[in-house]
Amino acid sequence: MRIYFPVSKAMLRQLSESACLELDSLDGQQIFGQTPYWLAGQTESDPEILDDLILQTAAQGPAEFVIVAEVPADPIPGVAGRVAPTGPIRSRDIAAFFAKDSAGDLSWYGPSELANLLELGQ
Repeated sequence: MRIYFPVSKAMLRQLSESACLELDSLDGQQIFGQTPYWLAGQTESDPEILDDLILQTAAQGPAEFVIVAEVPADPIPGVAGRVAPTGPIRSRDIAAFFAKDSAGDLSWYGPSELANLLELGQ
């Protein structure tokens, strides 16, 4: 499942140093995905628009970055769009990174550009 979750620069550093985010480091983290319950509440059916909607949901709040990854995950029952990964998130699972600017706009970074993200704002 494709998951989307906001992260801090500290979590990006952890990913860079260990090439992995273990489940215990994700405790309390809001992680989003296109669950059947979430999809049932959408009026749109275009996959690209749905991807953008769930990305925008993940980007709300104070976190500066969003990670998009392909990992096994289970929907959280009764909570639209929320999922729980069933294993660690490894560097090879990353599909994209997004950085949020001061206006809330998102900039895309590829999976190999983690070092560039860590240099932002230094």
